[in-house]
Amino acid sequence: MRRDLLKPLALAAVPAALFLALISTSGCAHKKTVAQNAEAMQPPGGTLRAEAVVEMDRALSASGKARIYAKAPRSFRIEVKGPFAQVVALFASDGYTLHTFTDGVERYYPADSPDAPLPFSSAEIVSVLMGSGLKPLKDAGFEVEADPMGRPVKAVKEIPGADGGTVTVLFSDYRDAGGAEIPFEISIQGPRLDRLRIRYSSVDIGNGFDEGFFDIEAGGWD
Repeated sequence: MRRDLLKPLALAAVPAALFLALISTSGCAHKKTVAQNAEAMQPPGGTLRAEAVVEMDRALSASGKARIYAKAPRSFRIEVKGPFAQVVALFASDGYTLHTFTDGVERYYPADSPDAPLPFSSAEIVSVLMGSGLKPLKDAGFEVEADPMGRPVKAVKEIPGADGGTVTVLFSDYRDAGGAEIPFEISIQGPRLDRLRIRYSSVDIGNGFDEGFFDIEAGGWD
């Protein structure tokens, strides 16, 4: 074959090679974007303050507007308010002790006690409240389903023991909250808790808490 004909063929092969390279690169870029989206689920600074409506049934029954505070890895506080802004239910942990107040009765448990009324450890509750992404939920033993953006939409875990069973957590209505996407609706069903539904109305992330804010012995919630 003539060399002057081979030259155009060689040049024509260059765009084809570039096209294949672009396809490969775009695929890698998509995977990288999904991974970055999943990482973005972890709130900056690991803290959350939120206004919400909480509905809770079964052993611990409470419903109303709530203030929710959480700090990774194990500290949280959920205050459910009554019609006159009084605290009618409280669930709080400093990472060591779980304090509950429902129906006018206060109770204290070791934070990860199997006798606690919530079917989660304190770290698991914080991960759920923050919608912390795939890795924290998987590290807590959940089987997690994600949407195309890498955001958790369903997490399932088996709780051992006589009072155990399957816990299912659903995450939906993702919104931007200061640079991280947070699920504004969280629904939980499982043993010791027929249903817990949290609907955030506002979320503030990344701002720290005063020392002792979650300290149960110091009464940081008062």
